[in-house]
Amino acid sequence: LYYVLSEDRHDLLSTIVESPQDTTSIQIDYVSRMDVNGYRIPKDVKILVRTPRKLIRIRMEYDKAEVGIEEEIYFVIPEGYEECSN
Repeated sequence: LYYVLSEDRHDLLSTIVESPQDTTSIQIDYVSRMDVNGYRIPKDVKILVRTPRKLIRIRMEYDKAEVGIEEEIYFVIPEGYEECSN
């Protein structure tokens, strides 16, 4: 796992994940960012997945985003659930 930072170390430019056992790598490039409520979040993201047989390219562009908005998450705990004890 590798991280590439900008020269001023304020932005994450890339994340690289490598799996030598199966010679697969994933590279995530944060091409541009936008400011949302004081946070610099990715606006344009490119992802490259390299395997011995394939190269997969994914590009994601975000037009708008929300940060710091509280949302309730609803989930059901199954009846048979028991709390873990360490």
